[in-house]
Amino acid sequence: MVLWLLVERARRRAALIAVGALALAGLALLPLISAQGGHGTQWIGRWPLSQRLEAIPQYYLTGYSSAPLGHGVELLVGLVLLAGVGLGAWRMLEGPRASGGGEGAAERQRVRRMSMVLSIAASGVLIPVALAAFGADYLAPRNLVGAMIPVTALVAGALVWPGTGRAGTALATALASAFLVLSIDIDLSPRLQRGNWRGVAHALRVGAPARAITSVELGAAPLEYYLPRLVNLPRGDAVTVSEIDETGYAPLRPSAGSPPAPGFRLIRRLNVDGLIVYLFLSPVPRRVSEAALRRHVITLAHPEVLVPPGLLVSSGR
Repeated sequence: MVLWLLVERARRRAALIAVGALALAGLALLPLISAQGGHGTQWIGRWPLSQRLEAIPQYYLTGYSSAPLGHGVELLVGLVLLAGVGLGAWRMLEGPRASGGGEGAAERQRVRRMSMVLSIAASGVLIPVALAAFGADYLAPRNLVGAMIPVTALVAGALVWPGTGRAGTALATALASAFLVLSIDIDLSPRLQRGNWRGVAHALRVGAPARAITSVELGAAPLEYYLPRLVNLPRGDAVTVSEIDETGYAPLRPSAGSPPAPGFRLIRRLNVDGLIVYLFLSPVPRRVSEAALRRHVITLAHPEVLVPPGLLVSSGR
């Protein structure tokens, strides 16, 4: 965007003020980047790059990964979008519809504007991909939300390009309707909201006094909030419990559902709006190490182990 602003000779002086303000804001953020760079982003690197690249168009088309909605919905919206972009590109490639005069100038101006939008949209997606290849890996679908604005402008420009006619209008209407239906469905469907950790806490509210709850970093904080008097089990420690509750979300580890320690048996499996809960019981209290519990967290993410604080009195390193 800066390059396009500066290339305009007639507006370059005015643009320098905006560009200078942007540069100053960026410089002011450098200390924050230095202090926080990489903090809390470890989950990105643990997500395979191929899956992240696949998820980017999924998030754009459906506002979510396609699993809860089904690949059919994603494919349907994608086909309408590709048909509209293809129609617009075909009309563009036919060349100028007028060779001179005001109409020719207007045609060249439209082509220039579309080139501008295309370069901004491509940069918004391809620069993070290139940075990920060089080690600055912040490539995640949610981090490309800003790039989705010029991408949408590019799609809109293709749909209304001169010559697309009624077909372009019909495709634009169908695409807008599809996005509207998806937005309503996402707002009304519990499975497409943030994880319902309050529902998980409600399901776990009644349990054995001596129990351990395994979760991930994303779920540990809300469980501590909704289930008072829970603390993190220190590293290298152990507890004596008769119940182990495992919580998480897909993708699950291959060991999910198997007993986390000898003597425990799976008695219940719950699905709380996409969050998975396994409840294991032992007929007698058994000593389980923090390492064993942490290894058995069912989600492929940073593990956490929560226990009532009273259990720490009898634990040993």
